[in-house]
Amino acid sequence: FQLMLMRALIDCGRSEEALALPVGNAPELWLARAEAAERAGRPAAAIDAWRQLCNARPGDPAMRLALARA
Repeated sequence: FQLMLMRALIDCGRSEEALALPVGNAPELWLARAEAAERAGRPAAAIDAWRQLCNARPGDPAMRLALARA
């Protein structure tokens, strides 16, 4: 449910509200948080989210690339 809520907020242009939701340890929620942060123009929050994803998926080069782009 929380992932759907975050995605809906992002899609409606309410990324700041999506950033206020807790994410816990779920990689899917951290991915949504990274997207919300990028859309909200908050690079520090995006970098933090991508770092969390890199730690959760250390063998995934796409996560490292996304962190580098943030």
